[in-house]
Amino acid sequence: MFSGATVFNHPIGSWNTSAVTDMAFMFRGAVAFDQAIGSWSTSAVVKMRGMFYAAQVFNHPLAAWTTSSAVDMSSMFRKAYDFNQPLDSWNTSAVTNMKGMFAGAVSFNQPLASWKTSAVTNMSFMFQKAFAFDGWIACWDTSNVRDMQGMFSGTSVFNQSLSTWDTAKVIDMNGMFEKAIAFNQPVGEWDTSAVTDLSHMFHEASSFNQPVSSWDTRSVKDMKSMFDGAHTFNQPVASWNTAAVTNMHAMFRYASVFNQPIGSWDMSAVVDASYMFYGAAAFDQPLSSWNMSALTDASFMFQLAVSFSHTRDVENWHSVSFPANHTDATHDLFQQAMDAAESTNPDRFFPLAEDFARPPCQTGNRPVAGVCTSCPTGQYAVAGESQCQECPKGAVPTPDQGYGVTLELFSFMVGVLWWRARKAADLSAKIEAAKVQMYNDLWQELPGTVAEYSARLEKLGVDKAEVSKELASMRARQSKSAGVSMRYLLSEEFTSLARQRTGMSDPTFDDMKSAFWLAPEPIGEHILCPRDGKMGCALVDWIRKDERRAQTHFLSWVWGYHISQVQSALRMYRLSAHSALAAQDMFFFMCFFVNNQFRIIVEETAAGSENLETIFEENLKRSGQMVAILDTWHQPVYLSRIWTVYEQFMASTLAIPVTIVMPESAMTSVQQQISCGTQGIQDITQSLSRVDSEHAGAWKKEDETKVKGIIEGTVGFKHVNTHVTEVMVRWIGDVVKHQFHELIQEAQHNQQSQDLNAQLGHKC
Repeated sequence: MFSGATVFNHPIGSWNTSAVTDMAFMFRGAVAFDQAIGSWSTSAVVKMRGMFYAAQVFNHPLAAWTTSSAVDMSSMFRKAYDFNQPLDSWNTSAVTNMKGMFAGAVSFNQPLASWKTSAVTNMSFMFQKAFAFDGWIACWDTSNVRDMQGMFSGTSVFNQSLSTWDTAKVIDMNGMFEKAIAFNQPVGEWDTSAVTDLSHMFHEASSFNQPVSSWDTRSVKDMKSMFDGAHTFNQPVASWNTAAVTNMHAMFRYASVFNQPIGSWDMSAVVDASYMFYGAAAFDQPLSSWNMSALTDASFMFQLAVSFSHTRDVENWHSVSFPANHTDATHDLFQQAMDAAESTNPDRFFPLAEDFARPPCQTGNRPVAGVCTSCPTGQYAVAGESQCQECPKGAVPTPDQGYGVTLELFSFMVGVLWWRARKAADLSAKIEAAKVQMYNDLWQELPGTVAEYSARLEKLGVDKAEVSKELASMRARQSKSAGVSMRYLLSEEFTSLARQRTGMSDPTFDDMKSAFWLAPEPIGEHILCPRDGKMGCALVDWIRKDERRAQTHFLSWVWGYHISQVQSALRMYRLSAHSALAAQDMFFFMCFFVNNQFRIIVEETAAGSENLETIFEENLKRSGQMVAILDTWHQPVYLSRIWTVYEQFMASTLAIPVTIVMPESAMTSVQQQISCGTQGIQDITQSLSRVDSEHAGAWKKEDETKVKGIIEGTVGFKHVNTHVTEVMVRWIGDVVKHQFHELIQEAQHNQQSQDLNAQLGHKC
């Protein structure tokens, strides 16, 4: 509809779209479009293919859309450069095609773990060049996916576990992690028995080094460039079944540390092995048993494989692979393959590896009997060449007997420049990969982590001062984005700390505030804060490193809550909505832990409302989902505090999904009240509708003034009150529906039991 409308940017959010079934390519190439359309009715839409393809500035919430009818979401946000909105509330149970869905969506990094993907068959290129994406999607059902080609290719930071994925039906994994420079997760348990194409799978995946020896490769035909540029890969693959493979071109090119025995591989079907070990500097394994009878191209197979010493194995391939009864035509193909390797001797299959094991000669020299010797007058040689050549007619040799600069040789100069650029790009990729790995490992930071990466980066040419600067920057970023684990919040360790510090069996967080930071020896006093480099850190930087990771949820709560209330509510949340495994990966933005309370409470040099408009929204968007702890249904403290009211308002405005949870005793009270019928439900609704943001309070008057000032200066108190009331009423409506649904199920079960007992009694 607006495809290619490069200047269109009119408000259309009020349109009635309830009857629309096809929105494919609706805003493709609408590079200026950035209007709110989150209120559209999309329940009937079946096709969303390419809907925001190259809608480069669009970035509005779409979480409220109903997508239960959608079947095709391929390329939906492809090249939507600015888009980064939560979508985890979407129902994707009917979607079959997610090909290229976020390809080139360079800003997108939102939680997608809740998506139902059991119907999806195509996930190819789904996150290709989604540079910011690093979401946890291990729980996705991939049992019907057949195509994962290029799925994470070009991702810069993605490094999440995918070990539990069901890949039994996947046929194409071509380029799946190509240039995924941060990825280094176990995938060795994947079922690859149906895969036919593994080409480019880990091409320039410079961090990857995980076991894959158990993979079933019986169906694979193409392994071209599979580990090309995989600089750190060095895992056993001798057990692989390669009987069906025809293409191994550049398979281990520039796999600089790979040195595993693969002499047992069945190579009888391989047609192309050109560049297979090109630049594989560490490889030195016997290959004498390889059957190369199908080979047609082996050019540059071992060039720059400087460690390879099994040259006799290679020389013997000719006689072993081609018995006397082979036709002349086949023999000619073999001779052609030798010619392609720059050899004039039919018995030398390649430029022998021993020639490359020696340091290359400089410009104007070539090796003679293992010694670099000057070229004769009128001849030239480029550095690294094995023989001198006649200077072109009319060319004048340079003083170093390199080559005369003629038009005929200009293309060669371009090639040299390309090679140098490639080496520079490889170095840059290695440095970037090392930095990404360092950032990931800093979350845990074992004793030798910093020393290890400092040495690696310095070896790659990064200045020591630059390494220190990068390290400080990474620690600061992690400190600001870190959340406290659900595991720690529910742990005996945290409970004991709270009780010991306060001397109370069930302290409130206000009690803990005084005991943690206003008593002698405040927590974090002697630890350097990574954010500002001063002594006195946030609680999230004080707890054990394995209890802090990047935030996944925003926790909305009140400091006046008792620790038992918060823990009970979180247990209810864990039990009702998530598996224990998923709960282990939940890390909360909880201001008690994340804000530097040492600065706010002890030194009083900062405020919780500091940079509120940007910092608060940034934290909420980063987490992508909110868990709100409501203490009770009758006159809840939660609705009397300005912070929590404002948090609810902002979450609703930004279309951030909110899950409201209560302590077990409070939830039981709600259920009892609902069971009283209409009057009980009305009592709850009236109580939760008493939202008064104008008179809500905060512990710090400064914070209260700042938050209320923002509300008053923008939408006004009445608007916020109405908005939050609607959220509360919708929630209690959902609770009522759920309870009645359970009562109906229970009644049906009881009736079935009674009928069964009656039948049994009748038979007796």
